[in-house]
Amino acid sequence: MTLALNQSRNPIIPAILCAFIVMLALMYGSHALLQHGTQAEAVRKCLENQPPVMQLLNPVTGRVAKICPLKEHFGIQIVDGNREVTSFPNKNHLLDGVIKYLRNKGYSVVIP
Repeated sequence: MTLALNQSRNPIIPAILCAFIVMLALMYGSHALLQHGTQAEAVRKCLENQPPVMQLLNPVTGRVAKICPLKEHFGIQIVDGNREVTSFPNKNHLLDGVIKYLRNKGYSVVIP
C-alpha cells in the first residue's frame, strides 16, 4: 500500500512548494521597500555614505539595529548578519527617543 501511494504522488507538488518558498524569500527581502518605500532607500543611502551614529544588538535574535541621521529625524536599518531585514524612518527627532524605541523592541547592547 505504501508503494502504491508513493507511485501515485504528483511530481508537480514539490515544484509548487519550491516556487512558494522562493516567492516568500523574495517577499521577505523586499519588505523594507514594500512597507516603507523611498524612506527605506534614504536610510540605505545614509548608511552607504556614513557610518551609523549608533548600533544596538538584540541579544535574543542576534540582529543589529543601525541608526542613521536623516534630514529631520532618524532612520533605522535592521540587519541579520550581512542581510538587511528592514530599513525604516523613526519619527523621533532626538537620538534618545530612537534608543528608547529600540530598547522597547529588545535591543539593549550598544555596539562600539
